[in-house]
Amino acid sequence: MDTTAIDAAGTKPLGPELARIAEIKNVADFQAEAERLHSRGAGALFRFNSTQDAKDSTQVIGAAFQGGLGLPEREYYLKADDKSKQLREDYSKHVTKMFELLGDSADQSSRKRPPF
Repeated sequence: MDTTAIDAAGTKPLGPELARIAEIKNVADFQAEAERLHSRGAGALFRFNSTQDAKDSTQVIGAAFQGGLGLPEREYYLKADDKSKQLREDYSKHVTKMFELLGDSADQSSRKRPPF
C-alpha cells in the first residue's frame, strides 16, 4: 500500500462523491443518490445482509440495519447522564474537525456541527 500517495491525495478522491451530494436539491435527487450509493455497496440509509439468528444459532437469516447515525445506537443521542453528554460533545467536536479536514473553514465547520 502506497501510504505516501494516499496521504498526498488527501480528500481529493472524495471530491466527486461530495460534489454529487452537494448537487442534491430535492427528494427525487436524494432518492437517486441513495439508490446509486446502495448499488455500489454503500449503506447510505440502511443495509441488508445475512447474520446468525440470535434465537437459533443453526440458522442464518436476513437482517436489515439502520445507516446514517454516527453513534452506535439511538440511546447515545438520548441519555441525559454526564458521561453521555460528554460523549455527544466529543462527537460533535469530531464531526466539526472532519469538516475542517475536508476543507471547510472553522466557521463553516462549526455551523455543520451536530446540534446536541
